[in-house]
Amino acid sequence: MEMTRRNIVRLGMQIVSACALYPWAVMRVKAADTCTDAASEGLRTSLNYTDAASDPKQACSVCAFFSQGDAQQPCGKCMIMGGPVNSKGHCDSWSMKG
Repeated sequence: MEMTRRNIVRLGMQIVSACALYPWAVMRVKAADTCTDAASEGLRTSLNYTDAASDPKQACSVCAFFSQGDAQQPCGKCMIMGGPVNSKGHCDSWSMKG
């Protein structure tokens, strides 16, 4: 590749673009890993939701409001939160399946 002024400017713009998009891509990957839903963030806060239950016997996976979609995924769906939650999580509305 010949190092012309045009090629140098083009390469510089590609590097700047990649650096600008990197934080966005990282945030999307982290969001997918943590079972978050921005629409229910206020509800999660008010119910003291955490991604890891302090008592595994009260984890979301054994809550009456939880349903697991794909067993290989860490996220399931909560009827209270209306979105994805971690199967190992916990909130104040936890209720034993019965």
